Amino acid sequence: ALVPNANGCCYHCESLCNQVMCPGIACGSGSHLEQLPGQCCPSCVQDSCAVQLVNYDKFKEQLIDKYSSEPCMTDVDCTIYYEKNQCDVGCGIVIPSSTVNNLDSNLQSFAQANCSPGCMHPIPPCPPPTPPVCYKGWCQ
Repeated sequence: ALVPNANGCCYHCESLCNQVMCPGIACGSGSHLEQLPGQCCPSCVQDSCAVQLVNYDKFKEQLIDKYSSEPCMTDVDCTIYYEKNQCDVGCGIVIPSSTVNNLDSNLQSFAQANCSPGCMHPIPPCPPPTPPVCYKGWCQ
């Protein structure tokens, strides 16, 4: 917009964005704040599939470390968890039976909040599962 200079001599261009008060925006999980071309105020933009999957993999690794630390007494204390959610379909993870529901619940919640349905890891070829065993107090 053309605006007169303070001395009244000439005009200068002034962006209308200088006159806009942008609202405070907090983006949810799976998105970030970004200034889009031609827009005065930033808006929430969905994270790329690669970012979504990296974040999911980090979270999953932390949970597996946490839940795998439960000791076992016999083979019956161990099971195979097959993940299936918006981020990933897995081949199976040996985990203590007592923790499988917590692991599944946490991964399902994270995936629902952070992964777009079209951004799933490719489904890998899986080797045939072997029965889980308790070896020296740990599920394998």
